[in-house]
Amino acid sequence: MCGQAGVIFGTKQRTRDEIDHLTGLFTNVLELSEERGPQATGVAWVNQDGEHKISKLAVPASEFVRDKAYTEVIDDIDNTTNLLMGHTRWPTRGDISNIANSQPKRTGAIVATHNGTVINANWLFHRFRLPRHAEVDSEVIFRFADECVGHDGRINVHSLAQR
Repeated sequence: MCGQAGVIFGTKQRTRDEIDHLTGLFTNVLELSEERGPQATGVAWVNQDGEHKISKLAVPASEFVRDKAYTEVIDDIDNTTNLLMGHTRWPTRGDISNIANSQPKRTGAIVATHNGTVINANWLFHRFRLPRHAEVDSEVIFRFADECVGHDGRINVHSLAQR
């Protein structure tokens, strides 16, 4: 199974040193997650206004965190950032060379990661006529969540549970 890492920044104002400390801890946890998924690594942050940035490569976390793509994401974190998430992939479905199969994924209003297997993902995509942009099974969860986002930008958990 895959590995996941994350930091919830919330809305607290932090110094640059505090942000750097938290992103350093995140980097360490992401690297430790490599053993749970050495095939691909990705990160994303989400700001208070919904702005986000995603970067992912088909490389182990130890290589990814030394890449310019990682530095560019981490350097953009500031006091508007609510959430920093990471994912290391051990594929259950979907070709590892297709970066669209890696996470985090943006699906409509949703930026998310998932650890696990959706055994009936192909059937669910077909049954509910959901668009599909990758081979990975996790996308079906994100599609359902996106359909349940209300006008306030929040997921209607009751509606999602009914899916």
